[in-house]
Amino acid sequence: MPWDVIRPAVSPDGTLTLSGMVHASGVTAGKGRGDAWTVRFALEPWKLDGGELQSDKLPIYQSIDRSDLRAFMKRTRPHEVLRVRIRPHEELDAAELLFVVTVGEADEELAAHAAQMQQPVTAQDDFFGTFVQEEQPGWYRTSARWGLTPVHFYAHVGNDGTLATALLIAKKLWLEQSAWDKRIRSYAAQRMLGLKNESWLGEGERPLKASEFMSRLTAGSVLVGASGKFKFSFDDGNMFQGNAIQVTGSIAEGLNDAGLLG
Repeated sequence: MPWDVIRPAVSPDGTLTLSGMVHASGVTAGKGRGDAWTVRFALEPWKLDGGELQSDKLPIYQSIDRSDLRAFMKRTRPHEVLRVRIRPHEELDAAELLFVVTVGEADEELAAHAAQMQQPVTAQDDFFGTFVQEEQPGWYRTSARWGLTPVHFYAHVGNDGTLATALLIAKKLWLEQSAWDKRIRSYAAQRMLGLKNESWLGEGERPLKASEFMSRLTAGSVLVGASGKFKFSFDDGNMFQGNAIQVTGSIAEGLNDAGLLG
């Protein structure tokens, strides 16, 4: 944190008031003793009254009662503009939140930045169309079809900061879609049919054949990373009480795992 900016603004009681935008990562919470919880978030950017916009992340924490946790999380949402009273702790490189003064304060500079941050970041591809950046760093999402089934397709950026490597792998999957679909379904049946017939049969339900198992799978999402690894998630057709099935692998090494997502 820019302590050279913060120190002069601290009042004699060790506190100060400033405004900032809640970082896109939002609030995390950890349980302490009894009903106490510690919430943590960051303001980025932020500014002192009459000061310049600061781009360094300002980590903030507060100990609250469990009964107040839901309301705090609801109020402190990503990209929300807050005016807060804090007690900086230089030795922790963070600040303790004393209280929120206002939510959605009309600071023009911060409000404009918050509005800009909430605009979707997109990437274009001639084959798959428009991708929208996810909140999880590095991931982009678009809608596609696997066979006749609409799926969510997620691609991860590579070391070059683009989707090029992941999309090259994805296009190989899509261009050989029929073969890969049969291969993936067959692998899922090979790995999970025994589990279904031994532990997940409903009352009066007969054991399934491999072909029946495969036909019940409905593709839901495809994830492809720049490392070459991919993950296919399927609706289970109520074979495992609604738990999704995931098959992982890579084009270079083939399929390597299948299991329930829960």
